[in-house]
Amino acid sequence: MLRTLLMLIVITTFISTKADASFNSGDVFYCETDQFLGFEETSDYNMQRYRSDWFKFQIQDDILQFGEEGYFGGTGVRLDQYSFSKEGTYFGILRSFNMMGNTIFDGSRFTHTNNIGSSITVLIATCERF
Repeated sequence: MLRTLLMLIVITTFISTKADASFNSGDVFYCETDQFLGFEETSDYNMQRYRSDWFKFQIQDDILQFGEEGYFGGTGVRLDQYSFSKEGTYFGILRSFNMMGNTIFDGSRFTHTNNIGSSITVLIATCERF
């Protein structure tokens, strides 16, 4: 049930994103969470709302490098091959699907889902270019 909900959120977000954003290596974005939710086995998978959070990240070639503050705490995630055109430029949607979670960014809307062990985290944020 929860995995289905998680997948619906990811698919809906991906389908509803706009592919017209342009990105350059070095671009910095500041984001504020709109939804920050968790589901954990220890709470019988009852939805937990976390406090609003701010974070920033920078595009560094094929990495989204997060600032020290906020949920991501200085980590970096590698963008997948579908974030780039054959010419090596960024598409209008940046994506990362890896062990840290699934991340999609369209220039203003940032979504991240994570399923580690028996917990699920869903983060949806609005971002602005700095």
